[in-house]
Amino acid sequence: MLRKIASCLLTDKQKARIRLATLMGYYKEALKRISTEKEMGLLIGTPIHGNLGDHMITVAEESFLERIGFKGEIIEIPTEAFLIFKDELKNKVGENTTIFINGGGWMGNVWPYEQRVINEIIDSFKESRIIIFPQTVYFDDGMSNYNDTIEQMRERFSKARNLTIFVRERRSLSVMRDNFPDVKAILVPDIVFSYEPHIIRANTASDTKSAGICFREDRERVDNPLKDLIYEILRKHCIEMGKVSTVTNVRVDFRNREEILTNTFKSFLSHDVIVTDRLHGMIFAERLGIPCLVFDNATRKISSTYDSWLRNHPGILLITDETDEVVINSFLEDSKKYFPSKLDFEALKEAICGRN
Repeated sequence: MLRKIASCLLTDKQKARIRLATLMGYYKEALKRISTEKEMGLLIGTPIHGNLGDHMITVAEESFLERIGFKGEIIEIPTEAFLIFKDELKNKVGENTTIFINGGGWMGNVWPYEQRVINEIIDSFKESRIIIFPQTVYFDDGMSNYNDTIEQMRERFSKARNLTIFVRERRSLSVMRDNFPDVKAILVPDIVFSYEPHIIRANTASDTKSAGICFREDRERVDNPLKDLIYEILRKHCIEMGKVSTVTNVRVDFRNREEILTNTFKSFLSHDVIVTDRLHGMIFAERLGIPCLVFDNATRKISSTYDSWLRNHPGILLITDETDEVVINSFLEDSKKYFPSKLDFEALKEAICGRN
């Protein structure tokens, strides 16, 4: 209770200082490396929270930039570091600096704090080249902030001199075109699809199959009675069930990110099938070659990602009201290990490397 009261009394910047306390010295030193004299990239809005999907996005972005030959040094700026050092960053950014905004599912009105951060980043660097890594853009018209959020975004977008927004599924592209027709919006897959984890399933002697269950517990959760049907079908197939998660209560940042992600991949690989309503639960399974039964979430980013990129993938089955028990049984009986998909990121590469 006291923590909630304190949270209401503190400003976003004060909260950021508390969260970033152990890393303040590191980021003060990192700021000294930023120079207007050389090619640089600032990757802003990266996480220090426990959502491992967001951390995998950051890893994939940094790997992608290195792989395509971005010439400048990349400096990662978590959301908290941006809020604290915003004024200093403004003075250090020049025409040779590209601002990259971390991808994910935080554009729109469902996550208002996160959208305010994007607005602030664009405000701060509106004269710079800004590239937003693949995002979901979603507006819930039943929320009271619906119209205000669209107007605030429209205002920021109109003032940005060189802004490119990448969206990760077709529904988000339609949202951009309907609400922000003058903004350059380009469709590419979620950036994690560009990353191949270097980890393989350990050999086990057991003939017993198991399913990793990975369901949401936040505002994007959708209660679906078909989840109970899945449990029943798994039991009929004598498939044991265990919990896997793309969220941790442990503080995660660049120092322990790789180890925690590797352990998460290992937990996924200990199962023969994944059942999830988390986007990166599905994408982790796809990247690791594990068959996956997937339910949609509140923002429908899962169904849109599935329709945009995975509709013909034999190892991913989207569960809808039309999915019957026969289809699910057939999927489980025929499932095997699959290779990760090879999806096209050429448009993202061209946008990033156009000035290199």
